[in-house]
Amino acid sequence: MQIVERNEQRLVVRHEPWDVWLSTGFTVLVGALIVAYAVMHERVLLLLAGATFVLAVPLFTAHVARLVTATFDRSSGQIEVVRRGLFGTRVRSAPLADVTGVECAEFLDRQPRSIRDRRPRWRSEGAFVVRLRLASGKTLSLASMRSCELGHHRQLAAAIRSFLGIDTEERVA
Repeated sequence: MQIVERNEQRLVVRHEPWDVWLSTGFTVLVGALIVAYAVMHERVLLLLAGATFVLAVPLFTAHVARLVTATFDRSSGQIEVVRRGLFGTRVRSAPLADVTGVECAEFLDRQPRSIRDRRPRWRSEGAFVVRLRLASGKTLSLASMRSCELGHHRQLAAAIRSFLGIDTEERVA
């Protein structure tokens, strides 16, 4: 996530999951190589598996890894979160006055302890996402996917809190 625009009246934050898109491209390339191998060696089942792989992975990624743009606009008094994906655009908006907090929400791994213990110590146990707490008690996520970059998420949450004039408490939920 990155801040795209920041001035007195507007703050625009965008989540572009480039890492997911690039890894998907690499995966599709491997699938294409499998298809090419299957064609050269006349392996029908391998051809079907490779073709399914080449088609299914990008569709799944396009569905999951959406482009999310959050616009905080003081002149209109609204926040608008636009999620663009393969299957259309979803817009959600709320009054800026309804935002009661900005938090870094943590989602803990569900892996067995034996696997988690083999990770490097610097790597986080969970994944994080910046989300807004609304007066209604609901939350509004500012990303389509979680990431392990807690420091970056904390800086982004602090910038949003500063723009909104919300208290500076930090909560990792």
